Amino acid sequence: MQGTTLATKAQNQVVAAIKQAQGVAISAVSQVSETIGNVLPELPRTPLFDRVPDPAEIVATSFQFAEQMLETQKAYTLELLQAISPVTGKIVPSASRKPVRRSAKAKA
Repeated sequence: MQGTTLATKAQNQVVAAIKQAQGVAISAVSQVSETIGNVLPELPRTPLFDRVPDPAEIVATSFQFAEQMLETQKAYTLELLQAISPVTGKIVPSASRKPVRRSAKAKA
């Protein structure tokens, strides 16, 4: 269980660092975009303009698909673990069982 706790702490730290870096990047991009937006003239609308998909819609759709795939893979992996449990139950210590400690004689 301690390994899981350490892994969770490390994961949380990684996520926090990524979020902080993303915040810095968004701030920088916003400043640059605002500067360019003030200089860039309006572009004329063409029929092709209406065919260009909304970037936010593309992102939402792509992440929805990615979430579905991740959930599918999670379900598959958990079912696979269940399928091999007759073997793993005999060789992998369960979280509910206490590990067997070897005596000094057994170690020698």
